[in-house]
Amino acid sequence: MLDTSFVVIYENKIGEMITWEQLLILDGDSVVVDTEYDSRTIYEVDGKIVTVYSYSSGYKYAYCEKDAYVYILTADSMEIDDIKKVFKFENKCNK
Repeated sequence: MLDTSFVVIYENKIGEMITWEQLLILDGDSVVVDTEYDSRTIYEVDGKIVTVYSYSSGYKYAYCEKDAYVYILTADSMEIDDIKKVFKFENKCNK
């Protein structure tokens, strides 16, 4: 069986959750995004398009496609600048 995903879940001292997922997309796969968000903003981060879906509760869902992978970040409460920093992962991996 081919493992096609990697997930990291972090919870801070006050119980806020951050989840980072990396999914290998194979033929026929699809990723579904909740369409009941309050706002959607698109950013370019190191040549990658990152779409951030925000909810009135402060919850954020960020989505990015790179090569054959989809990267998803979810957070109970996270600033946009911090989300952008997470999606600069490629530079960190090459050092």
